[in-house]
Amino acid sequence: MKNYNEGLEKILTAVFGGFGILAIFINLHLKGYGAENWLDAIKDIAGLVVVIAVFLVANNIFRKLKPKKEDFNTIFENYISRWAVDNKYLIDSSKMYESQSKITDTRILYMILDLSKFGEKPAEDYNAKGKAAFLYLPNNNDVLKKHKIFFKINQQLFSKYSDYENLKKELLDKIAARIRERFTETLKLNVNILLSEEKVEVDFSKMVQSKENAERLKDVVEYVKTVILAYA
Repeated sequence: MKNYNEGLEKILTAVFGGFGILAIFINLHLKGYGAENWLDAIKDIAGLVVVIAVFLVANNIFRKLKPKKEDFNTIFENYISRWAVDNKYLIDSSKMYESQSKITDTRILYMILDLSKFGEKPAEDYNAKGKAAFLYLPNNNDVLKKHKIFFKINQQLFSKYSDYENLKKELLDKIAARIRERFTETLKLNVNILLSEEKVEVDFSKMVQSKENAERLKDVVEYVKTVILAYA
């Protein structure tokens, strides 16, 4: 739509500018080609050019000042950013806008691993060994992952389970099942487990891309957080 409007603007400016100049020369022809009439015609052309130039400059300034419409993922991530601030003692969002890969747009929120230390200091103050990936944000550079988020589990967070390797599929299944029970019908989510990656995949590509649903997708993140904490 943006390109169409810009093209239409150029066409209309050229058409009306052309008609204006044509009218000036017709008027000159009717009045005669005397020196005084030529000066009047030049003055009228100059005035027309100034009007067109002012219109184009003003229109360009207005277009730049006009707020850009945010896409769904941006709105969702704004909600997640505020949610992370509310959960700063558990969630580290300091690198959520930084890609973790030079090839793909992989952005991650982290969760602290030792829940007994919850509340002692913000999650971002823990070193790398004190936290692990929790939420993978939509990958805007990957068509297949542009409408997906991923929840990650790991052995350190579930350290109370001595047989984690054999239980991780059950844990992932439980988390996925809870999401399906609570949100699948209303938000049209497709939830799968990726056992080898220890992730729960939430595909929201069939969900209506509205501001209200962006907030509800944030609610999914909050819900999964509580579920994981309940099992950890």
